[in-house]
Amino acid sequence: MIGSSGWIVHRSIEALRPRSFFSAVLLIVLAAGCAKASAADLRVGIKADPTIDPHFLYLAPNIAIARHMFDPLVGTDASARAIPRLAVSWKALSDTEWEFKLRPGVRFHDGSLLTADDVVFSFSRVRTLPNNPNSYAAGLRSISSVTAVDPATVRITTDAPNPVLPVQVRIISIVSATAALGAMPADFASGRAAVGTGPFRFAQFQPGDRLTVRRNEQYWGPAPAWDTVTFRVLANDSARVAALLARDVDAIDVVPPRDAARLRQTQGIEVFTRESDRIIYLALNSLPERMTWFTDRAGAPLDRNPFRDARVRLAVSKAIDRRALVERGVDGLGVPAAQMAPSGFDGFDPTAQIEIPDPAGARALLTDAGYPNGFGITLHCPNGRYVNDSGICQLLGSMLSRVGIMTQVDAQPPSMFFTRIRPSDLQSALMMIGWGLGGGSALSALTDAMHSYDTGTGLGANTRGTNSPEMDGFIKQASREFDAERRTSLMLQAMAVSRRDTIVVPLYAEMTVLAARKGITIEPRADQQTIVTGWQSAP
Repeated sequence: MIGSSGWIVHRSIEALRPRSFFSAVLLIVLAAGCAKASAADLRVGIKADPTIDPHFLYLAPNIAIARHMFDPLVGTDASARAIPRLAVSWKALSDTEWEFKLRPGVRFHDGSLLTADDVVFSFSRVRTLPNNPNSYAAGLRSISSVTAVDPATVRITTDAPNPVLPVQVRIISIVSATAALGAMPADFASGRAAVGTGPFRFAQFQPGDRLTVRRNEQYWGPAPAWDTVTFRVLANDSARVAALLARDVDAIDVVPPRDAARLRQTQGIEVFTRESDRIIYLALNSLPERMTWFTDRAGAPLDRNPFRDARVRLAVSKAIDRRALVERGVDGLGVPAAQMAPSGFDGFDPTAQIEIPDPAGARALLTDAGYPNGFGITLHCPNGRYVNDSGICQLLGSMLSRVGIMTQVDAQPPSMFFTRIRPSDLQSALMMIGWGLGGGSALSALTDAMHSYDTGTGLGANTRGTNSPEMDGFIKQASREFDAERRTSLMLQAMAVSRRDTIVVPLYAEMTVLAARKGITIEPRADQQTIVTGWQSAP
């Protein structure tokens, strides 16, 4: 049948029938053979207030919470490498067809057996969930159909060649087709529909306060080290640090840079860091010929968009001291960036040089472009989404103003900011945004953050920046190239064009920073997700 999402959906009626409860009894027997983890409770202070519905509001903190209760077909390890989860294997049948074999014997928390129908249902629900402010479907635009070939086999068809589809599906959590049928986010928050296959089971959720999960004794994978985990929402940075110091929590995520050094010197506390895959960058909107956000020094609107001139875009890049931005803005907990990929990722160019700050050169470029007196602009950024984001924007405003781009900073709550920069109703000329790549490749940054929006191919979200047909051509080829070596070469060529024409202005890669009481070992993740299944406690 054809779902309202536009995908062709193939499901059996059997998938919608109530599951038999006898399987829950069977699991008691099966559990007897499972290794027991040592009893322990864990309390984690988290910055973000999560949603429990794994298909609602596509944000990294929500994916992290979902990974405790729900599994994807394909996951990623701490270094962003693809690993099997519910799919034990996958292969390309053709340029536009992928087949996934499900892990045998996996059961949901209610005891029912995972089948391909649950996978098909989950992918369909992602596309049809109403009133979703940031849908997970945005990352799956190339999919045209999801089919249950048999109970253990799923076939995904794309409308164009997509060599990285297995990594892209990592964001989709698989839910029970029975428990989630007709369910809305409130049904997940209450626990009624929160039936997954993950290492923990839903216990209790108090929005804005805490989520408690309990170990799933029938989990298909390694048993987690914790009996229960309580995630306490502590959005205020100081409150989160204070809770750790007072031993009200055992660990915290998103450690404020200003506190990391102090915590390292605190007896009984350990700090864990690694470079993340999130690049903080400036998007420059050169698409409209005129915008009200540009003014002359007297405040009158300009009759043309300065960012349509590559010299002005380069002047913006030369105005910024990236190393100073990292040192002063995030206390050194960042890596200055020359490109939209962190080191070690496929598509990262080790020969790319970080732009040397050159205020005099920036002013000369502005003069050559016809702006000897500079111009005024508003820099829009979030306040509370990235590490010290509003503080970083203030530093950027000062650096730009120093070369004649008189910058007014408008830092807004994330919900307002992301509404402002929606491609369908863009209300900004200059934005500071973060992009998490995921999957160990630069391709997602190229296809989504940098490629111009193309309704024909489904590529691109870059209606909020500067477009380049030459760069788009390399990206389009890379996105369809199954030969890994050739794909890497195409990505490097696209990145080179981006740097040459200043399509975006990369600033730095964020660090993943967590802290815990001594005795807890944390492996920080490149994707910045707080997932405790890999955490260990000393005996």
